[in-house]
Amino acid sequence: MENLQQIWSPVILAELSRPRSISAPYHYYLEEKYDVLEDVKLKVLLCSARFMGAAAEVQIHLQILCLLRDAYGLHLLNKETVLNDRAPLEAFNRQDWNREKSALTVSVNRLDYQGRLLEDAIEIDFFLEYFLRVTQEQAVTVVSAHNEERFPLSSVNEALPLKISPPPIEKNELTRKLQADILRIEAEKASLNGKLRQQGQNERSLKHGLKKAELKNLELQNKIRSCEHIITGLQKSVHEKERQISRLRGNAGYYPEYHPAGGEFSENPKTGKIIKRLFQNNG
Repeated sequence: MENLQQIWSPVILAELSRPRSISAPYHYYLEEKYDVLEDVKLKVLLCSARFMGAAAEVQIHLQILCLLRDAYGLHLLNKETVLNDRAPLEAFNRQDWNREKSALTVSVNRLDYQGRLLEDAIEIDFFLEYFLRVTQEQAVTVVSAHNEERFPLSSVNEALPLKISPPPIEKNELTRKLQADILRIEAEKASLNGKLRQQGQNERSLKHGLKKAELKNLELQNKIRSCEHIITGLQKSVHEKERQISRLRGNAGYYPEYHPAGGEFSENPKTGKIIKRLFQNNG
């Protein structure tokens, strides 16, 4: 018989007859006031379960990322919350397992959410669905398709001596680090997208301001041209009045004087005396 490899692997002994769900609103009260909730992301960080009497106690850790905007730009809020649930053991499809030698595993298969910004808080409605299974670490023989025809699994597991490898290294910490890196990259991407949107808004605002300034400048230029036209007309009128006054002063020593207060022409006193003497001599 060939030397076949055996490894430690979790084997599913039982599972819930149907998945369980958790749905509830989440409120986070804000210390600052924000204008817009740009984006919301929910991620499952960690799932755990343990036996508690006649039920299984489940804890699901969620990370909540909120991208908010105010007058000063974008802000990223990072919060965590823990969901708790209890599943009765009688809900499992099988009961022929030893709880002292078994473990519970949780796997989330659905997470829907929607967030909105209130006056002083963020409200997130979410729906989470998960599976709960009973597992046990067992030695499993790895048989290729070629060897499976020669050695059925039942006979292999009975005939081969156990060569048990140590349990696999816990990978939860590595998974959490990878998830944290992914969330950080997504947050940076969301922040960059927000900055690009803000830059686009600033450019549009600047173009609008320039257009408004150009229209104002054109309006001022029109007013200046109108004022210059009025001044030119007034200057022509003054010059015409001066020419009329000069012509009147040049007629036989008789010229009227213009008194601005009265707005009328009056005779010169000297001219009146000369006319009076002419009438006396002729008489």
